[in-house]
Amino acid sequence: MPVNPVIQWVARTILRLFGWKLFGDLDDIPQAVVVGQHTSNWDGFIGILGALGIGIFPYWLGKTELFRGWRGRLLKAIGGIPVDRSSRQNLVDQVAGRFAENEKFILFVTPEGTRKQADYWRSGFYHIANRANVPIVQGVMDYKNKRAGVGKILHPTGDMNADIQTLREYFKDSHPKYPENAAPVRFKPQE
Repeated sequence: MPVNPVIQWVARTILRLFGWKLFGDLDDIPQAVVVGQHTSNWDGFIGILGALGIGIFPYWLGKTELFRGWRGRLLKAIGGIPVDRSSRQNLVDQVAGRFAENEKFILFVTPEGTRKQADYWRSGFYHIANRANVPIVQGVMDYKNKRAGVGKILHPTGDMNADIQTLREYFKDSHPKYPENAAPVRFKPQE
């Protein structure tokens, strides 16, 4: 979905007023899973404005509880997709199906699944990208330098261990708002 130039200008202006600079684009990539660290409520605000500011309409996953009442309609209008975390539905297939249904679909995912410190990244984003045959893009919110945008691109190989090592390299110099809450870039060890 193309971003209205007025909305793009407003998003850039708001971020500029707060001292943020934007970088990157996905003009040549119509579909992707953008992953970024999530340590603060500010991440959603900056992430959505940053995406709109560089011309990306950001679809994103959020817990069902966020989508109640009038707020739910607003969040869906700005790309929110409710996820029932208590259900054992096949979310990977459902989200991968959205890529098949939409020529232009950029999904933003926070692999930690929480703002609190976690021990690992959840692997759903990887399976979605692999199933939909779309690249994984580094989403950057650099609080130290007040820069937001999209960075390096990974085309999943199906070798999760090798690909998570590549993603670890991408994020090794990241500066989230609360670094102590950033989960290590690794998948949960298989038991």
